[in-house]
Amino acid sequence: MDMNLQTRLLRVLEDGIVKRIGATKEVVVDVRVVSASHRDLQAMVDEGKFRRDLYFRLSTIPIFVPPLRDRPQDIPALATHFVLTCFLENHLRRKTLEPETLSALQRQAWPGNIRELKNLCERMAIMGVDPIGPTQLPDTVHNEQDDESSLFDLDLTLREFKRRSERRYIDKVLTACNNNYSLAAEKLGIQRTYLYQKTRQLEDKE
Repeated sequence: MDMNLQTRLLRVLEDGIVKRIGATKEVVVDVRVVSASHRDLQAMVDEGKFRRDLYFRLSTIPIFVPPLRDRPQDIPALATHFVLTCFLENHLRRKTLEPETLSALQRQAWPGNIRELKNLCERMAIMGVDPIGPTQLPDTVHNEQDDESSLFDLDLTLREFKRRSERRYIDKVLTACNNNYSLAAEKLGIQRTYLYQKTRQLEDKE
């Protein structure tokens, strides 16, 4: 959010008064604000990219939601919910998810978080054959599990392990963002130009 817009938002939160575009009179509003961000706002405050007073005004009751990769125990319930919802909304015949399929989903890193899981579940609900077994998962899921076994090759040096880990995670984030470098850079918390440089560096070392 632009700093000027942050100032305007802070004024609204403090005074409860807004003026519509083109209007001549101010309007008193009584609202409750729920805000969300995947960025580290405290770090952005320290960097001068987010207003400190606005941060404290918004963070009355902060709630931290860990990324999906840090709570794999939630994945079976979430996947079952997304698949069932897709059946109901699209009037499809219900199918069941095999336990092996749920176990495979729990082993994923999910750089796209909940949205990535939801999209995959909808694809399985529409395209899958009952029961939905692990063989019906897209190749990207199986490839990730194969990559993980090679990632933990005990013959690797620490430098090579770091390089492979970094390359794998960047690739997954780019895939989840449909190769949108601007969005991927935002998710990774780096500049887009640095992301371009990093991908080229990692490719040159292959």
